[in-house]
Amino acid sequence: MACDRCDALCLDWPIRTPGELEHALTVARDNLLDGTLTEQPDHPDNSVLRMGQGRGWPDIVSVDFTCTTCGARFHLACETYHGGGGGWSFRPR
Repeated sequence: MACDRCDALCLDWPIRTPGELEHALTVARDNLLDGTLTEQPDHPDNSVLRMGQGRGWPDIVSVDFTCTTCGARFHLACETYHGGGGGWSFRPR
């Protein structure tokens, strides 16, 4: 179960457009910077802190996240080559 710190992230939402991906990256980045989440990218280029912001995106985004307080897990995936086809997901323990 999630804690108060990550409770707002405990949902699944699809990513269908580049704008929705940018929003998901912003939410993830904000939660990394405030210490709510840590990330475990499948490749160094997939670090959310390095994506977007004029740097471009890898063809495939696939990053796991963990809440630093309760250990809840989340996953962000998207095929950026086509601009969608992924989502943010909560992975209950």
